[in-house]
Amino acid sequence: MSSTVDGFFVVSLRTDLVPGGEAAATDLSGAVVRQVDEKTPWQIATELGERAGLIRHDEDPQFKQTKTLVKNLPPMTLRLATDLIGFVTDSLQWPIPFLGLEGRPYGSFLVSNVGTYGLDAVFAPIPPFAHPPVTILVGTITDKVLAVDGKPAVRPVLPLAITIDHRFVDGSQAAAMAKVFREYLSDPACSDPVPARPRRPR
Repeated sequence: MSSTVDGFFVVSLRTDLVPGGEAAATDLSGAVVRQVDEKTPWQIATELGERAGLIRHDEDPQFKQTKTLVKNLPPMTLRLATDLIGFVTDSLQWPIPFLGLEGRPYGSFLVSNVGTYGLDAVFAPIPPFAHPPVTILVGTITDKVLAVDGKPAVRPVLPLAITIDHRFVDGSQAAAMAKVFREYLSDPACSDPVPARPRRPR
């Protein structure tokens, strides 16, 4: 078990919507944000944005080293290599300096924006080489008819699909987590007040 709560965010090298036929050819990387439970949403967003910018401009050393390794490995040995790397970095929580990998490189949970591919809601299995106990998939924002004060109203909806490894939590614990999650999403500012914008000098 990790001593910190860290989030791994999948990063696409493209910032536009990717048609289905081009998805397989789109390179993906990722950035881990450490100690997310001690940071505000905008601090996480700023840190993630900076790291994603480095990856997309080919300036992230970890992405370069990992990409080079994957390209140079024979396909028959790729599965074995990723399993071995996952065991060392995740199970043992040891870094691999020559690959630029930290211990626990995939964090405590994984977030992927499948909305980039035009998908509404998708459930995904736990990646075996990463071992994150929680996977969160963010879908495409679409307008839906909702009941607001007893009347139908069209509102933009952001679908979230969450997969939880049953080896870490049981059903009652997952239900308790879902309740807290829904309460937070219904009023995020209650837990994380948005800071006031500084006034511009006249």
